[in-house]
Amino acid sequence: MRYAFTNALAIDGLGSQTPGATILVRDTRIEAVGTDFEVPSEVEQRWDLGGRAILPGLFDCHTHHVGGDVQPVGGYAYARRLDEAPGMHALRGVEAARRTLLAGFTTVRDLGGAGWVDLNLRDAIESGLVPGPRMVVAGLGITPTGGHAFPRAMNADGREGLIKAVREHVQRGVDWIKLLGVTGGTATPDIDPMAAQYHPEEVEAAVSEGQRWAKPTAAHAHGLGGIRNAVGAGARTIEHGTELDQATAHQMAERDIFLCPTLLGSYYTERLLEEGRLPQNSLERRRELEQKGYKIPDLASGLRRVALAKRSGVKLLTGGDCGGNAVAVFGTSGTELVMLARAGLSPMEAIVAATSHAAEALALSDVTGSLRAGLAADLIVVNGNPLEEIEALSPLDGDRIATVVKGGRIVKWEGEARI
Repeated sequence: MRYAFTNALAIDGLGSQTPGATILVRDTRIEAVGTDFEVPSEVEQRWDLGGRAILPGLFDCHTHHVGGDVQPVGGYAYARRLDEAPGMHALRGVEAARRTLLAGFTTVRDLGGAGWVDLNLRDAIESGLVPGPRMVVAGLGITPTGGHAFPRAMNADGREGLIKAVREHVQRGVDWIKLLGVTGGTATPDIDPMAAQYHPEEVEAAVSEGQRWAKPTAAHAHGLGGIRNAVGAGARTIEHGTELDQATAHQMAERDIFLCPTLLGSYYTERLLEEGRLPQNSLERRRELEQKGYKIPDLASGLRRVALAKRSGVKLLTGGDCGGNAVAVFGTSGTELVMLARAGLSPMEAIVAATSHAAEALALSDVTGSLRAGLAADLIVVNGNPLEEIEALSPLDGDRIATVVKGGRIVKWEGEARI
């Protein structure tokens, strides 16, 4: 299989753009990119993009596909359907993965789900059994007994308990370690989302044991104390980072630790609040936190956090937290790029966060994440120029992701799904 896209605005994911470019694909890989070659005459399939943008497939570095969208009613376990059979969790995950892929996200990092089903979903997609994005997965995730997300995570305590939990995850075949209980979280009732849950020595034990087995750690951390514990231990990425301060941001930059700020949820929460449509369980959790005197971070504070990280030289990632709460639904991950732009990143910088920086964080730079010969043909064609209007990569302005290619296979063509 060999085909070409011609007359394209090629945005390479590395910070450069080339108008009038040609992208030649052979089988599953990019064969050539640029303006200095002719498409071989034997290549019959060639499509003139008329100057439209073509980009590497995007990354969502913080998802929870297993079980699909969170239900808008009920408590933690009910909303996440934890009473359902693993087969139903898998089927919902397949449907969620399809939506993610059709939205232009060809690679995801799944950071925790029930029953180890994410490993099965990863393998089913990789083998071609079901369509979906390339996945790196973290299994159940690890939390203290009764800690954040405890109903579906592996509960583990103390240095030895953390080491054993990491090793069980490694034995199961995960790609990453998700350390949940670095702090509390907004989704779990009756806990302070900002309070550190694991002790520093427990965080260090989990991170160092993951490193021993070549499994990097993604640290769920809202409060500053927990962020500092995770950064000090050498976690590869900080998830959320709500109370990040300048000193810790500088330390992250020095240690090449990435921030995945997950702003999408705050955007949709505020929008739905204004429209009177915030899901019941999200509204009840907000009321609970307010009654206890907790300050609920708003979108403006999230934008300031990202601006602080950018000024400090921290590399940013895109992560929608879809499947993590009822307002972040699959297929909307592109809104995270819009939020990064609102926080002060240029459209090009937001695209880099969603492509080459994400590939670097996930150790996939030699696989995908940029328009380079030899890499996987993970491509999206956009109706419009996202460097002028970043909303073109999100659902906020309708579906403008015209075509999606994953590993050379066209899964969406001019707005119509082929999977």
